Amino acid sequence: MIEIVFKFYGLLFISYMVIFILLNLLLLYFSRKTINIKRKNDNQFSVAMVIPCYNEATIIKRKLANSINVSYPKESWMIYVVDDGSTDNTFKVATEFKQLHGLQNLLVFRNPGTKGKPRALKWIFDKIKEDLIVITDADVLLEKDSLVKLIANFSDPTVGAVTGKMALNKQNLEFTARTEILYRKIYDVWRRAESNLDSCSVPNGSLMAFRKQVVQKIVLDENLRTDDISLFFKTRRLGYRAVYESEALFFESADLSLWLQMKRKIRRATALTHTVLRNIGVMGRYGSFGRVVYPISVYNHIICPIFTLVLLLLFPAVVFKYPLILLSGFLLLVPNIRAAFVGFIMANFALVIGLFIPEKGIYRWETFHTSSDTPTLWP
Repeated sequence: MIEIVFKFYGLLFISYMVIFILLNLLLLYFSRKTINIKRKNDNQFSVAMVIPCYNEATIIKRKLANSINVSYPKESWMIYVVDDGSTDNTFKVATEFKQLHGLQNLLVFRNPGTKGKPRALKWIFDKIKEDLIVITDADVLLEKDSLVKLIANFSDPTVGAVTGKMALNKQNLEFTARTEILYRKIYDVWRRAESNLDSCSVPNGSLMAFRKQVVQKIVLDENLRTDDISLFFKTRRLGYRAVYESEALFFESADLSLWLQMKRKIRRATALTHTVLRNIGVMGRYGSFGRVVYPISVYNHIICPIFTLVLLLLFPAVVFKYPLILLSGFLLLVPNIRAAFVGFIMANFALVIGLFIPEKGIYRWETFHTSSDTPTLWP
């Protein structure tokens, strides 16, 4: 029996590694090709920056101070703060900030409806008159030129949505931040390759931009736990490209514990896995997105995590027959290897768990705040 298990394990492991390596080499190749988007930094669009928030009183002032200092003509953009029924002083702090600085291009609203980010966005979208809508979370900070870099992609009429690149705040070499390093490097390669091929399958929801006419045609599902990934798929279904801009940086703080980090990963993984499976109809359609990008996304986000779980569950049987294999564990004594291994396992476990969590239900806001106020790009 052990021999059969070992043979199965060996076959599965070899298949897993060969496919994973080949697919990532393919993505690495396309990530380095010249992107086929006609960018033009001429500030021709009016822009609405939407900041949905819930119980963000401790950080909303920092967010607004950061937002009003981005490089974009002030006469061409507005900031819309949408307080989604906060129980703290979020609305008051944002309103006082507006009055203190005399900001005519800052509007602060309370969502009068049922709580939930998708509902808050649906409510505010009807009030926006600008050409483009940028959605950014309250707990992230934007690089000064990130808005210009993001908006430049819309000079290409085929582009309907753009997402930016996340950079981690440096926080005393937190282990939780180290576990994200490898994942974020791989993520960047995947998303750049997808954009070069056609469209990005998974956006960074903390910074996204859309054409107003695209948003007007999209029907938001108010009961989804999150909206960002679904918005990108719907944009591609409308015939527009949804691309990744690696030069539009925003800074996000690493979670202070692996437990908080895992909770965040599971929340995102739930939306990701269900959205990918729900859009099986794009397979083979919409150009290279359906023929190449989507199938690879299914493997990386659905099949690969399941393979990883099976391999880990069978590992004790392999150790029982070949105990010397445990010596490979000494590699985990190297800090960077240990952090990369933990990050990889956490990401894959979160994706498997996300498959079994209902996608729909009562939306619950979750905030992940840290004490770091100074954004520093992690090396």
